[in-house]
Amino acid sequence: MGYVQYEIDSYFDRPDCKLLYVTQSTYDTDWRSFPHAHYFTELFYVLSGSGTFHVEDERFSVQKGSLVLINPHVRHTESSSAEKPLEYIVLGIEGIRFVFDEALQNYRNFNEISAYPAPHALLRQMEKEMRQKKPYYEKICQSMLELILINLMRSSDFEFALTPPQHISNECNMVKQYIDSHLQDNINLDLLSKVTHLNKFYLSHKFTEELGISIINYLLEKRIQNGKELLRNTDLRISMIAQLCGFSSQSYFTQAFTKSTGIGPVKYRDAMRLRPESL
Repeated sequence: MGYVQYEIDSYFDRPDCKLLYVTQSTYDTDWRSFPHAHYFTELFYVLSGSGTFHVEDERFSVQKGSLVLINPHVRHTESSSAEKPLEYIVLGIEGIRFVFDEALQNYRNFNEISAYPAPHALLRQMEKEMRQKKPYYEKICQSMLELILINLMRSSDFEFALTPPQHISNECNMVKQYIDSHLQDNINLDLLSKVTHLNKFYLSHKFTEELGISIINYLLEKRIQNGKELLRNTDLRISMIAQLCGFSSQSYFTQAFTKSTGIGPVKYRDAMRLRPESL
């Protein structure tokens, strides 16, 4: 009988990051994406089709197998070929940023990931887990994210390191946590000033300086994310979703949602429900 035992020589620190969302999209004639930026990192992976990715003032082609890593606060969007519409998965990842060989570069495009083809299967499985929401799906998706990142790190074709974002002060972290847990409330600078016991002008400047996004835009972005989740996973009316997300009216929610995503809430819900259930 053969017997071989392999022992761990050292322990590797797991990437200190948090998966915020998994989005699967198919580009069609009704879908138009606008340049935007986030306070977190995004991983964009093309499942099929072809198109063009726009980052700041640069343009480059993407097709099946392309993977684009975008650091926080970098404006970007994508456009699709009419003949071969883009189908892609996007991960929102909080708590990390990529440091590439080119010190000033804030994104990296990888075409045809021959050295590491696993993202395709893992990303499909992550989308399925998020959609079905079976027990422990959050932990499973978080673990798959870490697996993707670690495999990218070990590949010689992917020379980058992961570093935590700039340190967030206690008061800004308090604001962030308050917003995250009170999205439905009427939040403004005066209220946050009372919560933190800080001057609202100082707090606004400090938050923007540390997170790279204003308090108001951060609040709006979180509310739209919450709206996407409710549109995907509930049958609630748009007016109720607007209320649950903290918007003062359905029309304001629709306007903000459309400006952010390029598509209205109703069309977004319809597009998400047209996804093949076998994915």
